[in-house]
Amino acid sequence: PREPLQSLDLFSRTPRSYMQTYSGQMQALVDAAVPRHDAAVALQLGAALYLSKHTGLPRVFDEAESGVLKDEYHSQPPGLQRIRRGLTWWKFTHFLRHLTRSFERTTVVSPVELGHLREMRCDSSAIRVVPNGVERDALGRPNSPRPRRLIYPGAITYSANLDAVRYFVDDIFPLIKVGRCDASFTVTGSTGNIDLSSFSDR
Repeated sequence: PREPLQSLDLFSRTPRSYMQTYSGQMQALVDAAVPRHDAAVALQLGAALYLSKHTGLPRVFDEAESGVLKDEYHSQPPGLQRIRRGLTWWKFTHFLRHLTRSFERTTVVSPVELGHLREMRCDSSAIRVVPNGVERDALGRPNSPRPRRLIYPGAITYSANLDAVRYFVDDIFPLIKVGRCDASFTVTGSTGNIDLSSFSDR
């Protein structure tokens, strides 16, 4: 059954994609946990929705992102699809502006993203640029090349990544091993509780 927040998603100020993935059970867990903490961080927009009403403690909305949706709208040629994308962008603009105002601080990954939020009339005084990655000088330690070693950095706890790894191991890697018998394949992302026994012979 649809949860209460989802019932009028077409008319809500919250974009439909977030209304449809909203979980009342998750909201209850967040509501119960918040009073036991001194501060909270919401990792990306989906999580920020659950913390937006908790004004009693300092909160950070981490990695607000709008560029992809903006590009989808502006890249559409004239026509019905552009109108639909435009309405989605308009709704998202109002939603993100309201959401960032409900947090003490918001971070973005680049000055370009900061510019997007400024165009949306978000309060830039409460937004900070925190780039992904590390300073180049921090990468100065020596590193020896390891030929014929393949690495998959994604977390296979995400079903699409797990499917990709299974496909690679079953259908692609054996072909590589024919020409490079000493080739190796390593998953460096999170594996969670996934049974890896089926990969052991690879």
